[in-house]
Amino acid sequence: MKLTRIFIITTLLLVAATARVVAQAEPAAEFSVAFNSYPDTPGKLDIQIYNRSRGEESLFFTTENVNVEHYHHYELVNGSLYLLKRTGDTNGDTWMDELWRYNANLGAAGELLFSSQGLDFRVAPNESFVALRYPLPPDNFYQGVGFLDMAGGELVQEFAFEHIDEMLAPDLDSWADDSSAFWVSFKAMGPTPAIFSHIDIATWKASDYDLAGLNLSHEYALNPNTSQLLYSDHPTFFDAMSAQEFLESGDAVTLYRYDLMNGGAEEILAVSAARSFEPRWIDALTVEFYDPQGFRNDRVRYDVDSGYSESVTGAEMSAEVVAFPQEITAEFEMAMQALTLSMVPPMLPAEFPAEAGLPPIAPYISSTGNGFYELSLDYGTDCMGAGACHYGSMLAQTNSFKIPVGSENMPFNQWISQQVILAKNIQGYFIESNCEANCSDAQIFWVYKGYEYMVGVKGAAQEAVIALANAMIENSIP
Repeated sequence: MKLTRIFIITTLLLVAATARVVAQAEPAAEFSVAFNSYPDTPGKLDIQIYNRSRGEESLFFTTENVNVEHYHHYELVNGSLYLLKRTGDTNGDTWMDELWRYNANLGAAGELLFSSQGLDFRVAPNESFVALRYPLPPDNFYQGVGFLDMAGGELVQEFAFEHIDEMLAPDLDSWADDSSAFWVSFKAMGPTPAIFSHIDIATWKASDYDLAGLNLSHEYALNPNTSQLLYSDHPTFFDAMSAQEFLESGDAVTLYRYDLMNGGAEEILAVSAARSFEPRWIDALTVEFYDPQGFRNDRVRYDVDSGYSESVTGAEMSAEVVAFPQEITAEFEMAMQALTLSMVPPMLPAEFPAEAGLPPIAPYISSTGNGFYELSLDYGTDCMGAGACHYGSMLAQTNSFKIPVGSENMPFNQWISQQVILAKNIQGYFIESNCEANCSDAQIFWVYKGYEYMVGVKGAAQEAVIALANAMIENSIP
């Protein structure tokens, strides 16, 4: 299982958006950050860092070229805002990613920390180092991981991972809470890691842990403090029919725990009938996952030391479990794994209203990836997104702003939208259908806990679309 190495010689990519809005991000300790973007100038932001413990503004400034389309374009750590920018000609090869830091001491001028094409980063909890991922010279084809020393402002260590199969790309995973170690995962073309690498910051020694002998699939959770890995053997599917067949099979899915550093046997924590677990670490000894004996969105917390477990109510669930449908139509069961692999918590209604005699509403996945999915809602599974049998549409994606931003295929225009209040007091934005030769979808957009959702129904009245959006919310939020 374990391979040790001392190879010394050093990113990720896209999702978010723009719109004229003030957006509140999740608080980091006693600080929070708010963004105000400009629809006519993509990447231009007004930014406020707020000291919540003192009840006062720490810093306000305006900056440009923020790479808001990057899936991880900022971090707020101890009152310092780390911000990714993209400069130069993005249509050519002269563009550059830049990592900047802003805080009360640096002021609005900020500080440029590092620049490279294709940059990604993770800041240590104590801000001693920043882990970076970027293409390595001379050809900039292979990616490596480097560490920026915040005390001296220099790149002090790079890992080229030359001994690891070139088909496995490094991915920034997580820091230990005490900033003493950083974890890197290696994946091929898919969501399942093949290797974890633990980097000890004091010695710069990297130790690799080969996962080939584990029953590991796409769902897993690493505890960076204890090296404990939770994972299941739920198969990974890339087509709806295979996912549906597995769901109907009732085959066993097992949730395991394994100690990467100490090895030993895989410990079985739970077994379900063809259901995923979506495990999460709550602390060093407590894990949370979907209850294999409960309803679809019931969670259970389990003490790995004592074996004691208890059900978790919606209010007690870990913050990462944002939404999940309690009931799912048979047609959507086939698409659920593709939706959950997007890492966006899906919201779905228990049923779709449709005229009698017509085929049931089925999803056609028009686009999906890390942090988003787009669906065409069709009358029947044979429609495949064709306009003649089009019922409506759905969009879900990560969103660090308070109002929707839409996508290239499903754009949002705040200026023509009408604000409405949806279930659970969620702010919605209604855009009416435009009927000329054909009717477009009447749409409702909303944002909930860092995720944006949209549902549209072809030529529908406002009341009908609001009812469907409310049904999605009521069926999906605990």
